[in-house]
Amino acid sequence: MEKIYMENNNHKRKKIDGVTILSFFVAIVAIVSLIAVGFNQVSFSAATLPEGVTKFKGKTYVANDDVFLSDTSFAVDRFFAQYCENGTTECSGSEKTIQVFCVQREKEFGQTKEYSKFEETQLANSAGFLYLVSNLYPNVELENIYQLETKNSGDNNDHKIETWLTQAAMWYYLNKIGYDAENNKLDGGLDSKILSSKFIMYGEERNSGMPGQNSAKTVGYIDSDHTLVDGFRIKGTNITVKQVIDTAIELNKSGATVDSLVGVGFAEEGEVSISDDENYYFSKKLTVQGTSMYGSLANYKGFSLTLPEDAPEGTVITDENYKEMENLDNLAPGTKFYVKIPIDSVEESVDLKIGIKGDFEVASADVFATGTPETDQKVSLLKYVPLVKNAEYELEITPAPDTASNSNTAQTICFIGLIVLLCGLGIVYANAKNTKVKE
Repeated sequence: MEKIYMENNNHKRKKIDGVTILSFFVAIVAIVSLIAVGFNQVSFSAATLPEGVTKFKGKTYVANDDVFLSDTSFAVDRFFAQYCENGTTECSGSEKTIQVFCVQREKEFGQTKEYSKFEETQLANSAGFLYLVSNLYPNVELENIYQLETKNSGDNNDHKIETWLTQAAMWYYLNKIGYDAENNKLDGGLDSKILSSKFIMYGEERNSGMPGQNSAKTVGYIDSDHTLVDGFRIKGTNITVKQVIDTAIELNKSGATVDSLVGVGFAEEGEVSISDDENYYFSKKLTVQGTSMYGSLANYKGFSLTLPEDAPEGTVITDENYKEMENLDNLAPGTKFYVKIPIDSVEESVDLKIGIKGDFEVASADVFATGTPETDQKVSLLKYVPLVKNAEYELEITPAPDTASNSNTAQTICFIGLIVLLCGLGIVYANAKNTKVKE
């Protein structure tokens, strides 16, 4: 428990002379890790189904052009969920699609079959898996580090390279953690091929004797010195796809859940102070921080505060301008405030525990399966769900010493001391006089 002794208050609204009016001990209680990663700056989102949509039909586009083959012969198919916003799978031509990724490499995609939610807690609660998918396409934008010119026009080749990277990374990860091992085999060195691939091809030409990087249907992103997983990174960062994979695997080894990696705590600014009329004590300027070990796992939405019932009479929360805040619920991230306490209300030591409720949206995953999961691939989609984290901020308040009483006591001691001194001098004088008479 960290304690900060607040004294020497010479940088405040009014300078305090003599004995400190109040002494505050501050402790942050029940805080999980305080490594903030971009909260209040970046909001992560998921390419997922609308709320209320729980089923869809499996769909592929042109078969030949939706199979991507790397130069190391590692193939990835592209699949879609075809859904209706009314929650059914039939909506008279107004169907929409979203790309999905499979979690069982050895099975076949359920083309035209109906998929519905499948109970799968291992992936939905795994911080490793959720970190992986939240940092890959289509949930983030990937960029080519080396800015090599592509061989084909269009929207980044219709995201062919990102599709290959995401699906290959998922299979590599699932294989390494042993998830559904029978259906996620990477025998014959396929795992090393994922890490060493430099470019991909697509369409019928992928079967015509490996035409090479200059083929019309080769997506020639990476030069001979770099691989796909090292040559692509999350846009605006230095985090490569390979680093995402490695971090996800380490997170899985730790057994961490998203809940265990998210927390709330206080940050402080400035000095303690008293009001100009010397009737109120103000804490340091405070704010509540949402914290996470891994930024993509959570979005911090804001916080609420609660004063305890046993707080000294008249204790309130004020804004940065020292005006009382009437609403302490659903405060925006970054909102700053003070704790204001009447000095006359503190007659004995008090532990003032301010309740914190931090609101987050955290990564989770839905897994979908057909009615015949023994033969058809299961697929997953990332989503963000609400999470509340609670904590306390503790102020240990010690009342000011009675300076007037101390002063009177000091005067009494001085007076008694003076009397003793005078008596001593009198005795010395009397003894000296008697000695002289005897002589």
